[in-house]
Amino acid sequence: MRRSPRYPVLPVLFFAVVPACDVSPRGDEAADTGRMMSATEVDAAVNQVRPQYIQTFGSGARAATGLPALYTADAVYSDSDGETHAGLAAIREAFADGVPPGASLRVSSFGSVGSGDLVVDMGAYTVDLPQANGAAVQENGRYMTAIQRMDDGTWKVVRHLAALSAPGTPAVPDTAIVRADTVGTRDTARTRDTTRTPDTTRIRMDTVPRP
Repeated sequence: MRRSPRYPVLPVLFFAVVPACDVSPRGDEAADTGRMMSATEVDAAVNQVRPQYIQTFGSGARAATGLPALYTADAVYSDSDGETHAGLAAIREAFADGVPPGASLRVSSFGSVGSGDLVVDMGAYTVDLPQANGAAVQENGRYMTAIQRMDDGTWKVVRHLAALSAPGTPAVPDTAIVRADTVGTRDTARTRDTTRTPDTTRIRMDTVPRP
């Protein structure tokens, strides 16, 4: 029996865990290969994929064919069950059951970056899956996704990684995207509490006096 597939969302991309992508320069674009994209360019690329992915996710049975169509032929998708689907045929199989009618997806990006023909994004997602008894199951997770520019100028998912969050993790806030360039610097300094009474119930072996 086939397990029910997970349906992580997709705003876009990752480098560290992503096998190298073949991004060949095309004509006049050769000079732009390796050039960091501006925030405007990154947003334009992401907006070609993210809204369409979310809308397709909520299309019920149509998601079985609509979601795979957003991936490249050589895409790799690692789902929230830890299973890896390499190639479009395997990805189609992963989404073969579609998405239950009434399911919805919310995404909050932690920030996206792009260089040349590749954009990488990571963030959090929440999926609401309605059940037959009228209740709903909520799944919260984190994602890293990469989208690549095609020869016709469109963008598709080339790598997609999803991972479930620990139980009790808050859902994705309804407020939208958090951009990396708007996140303030966090003070990581820690202050030691010198007034705390030492725990005398634990004795380290290396502090016990030798006879």
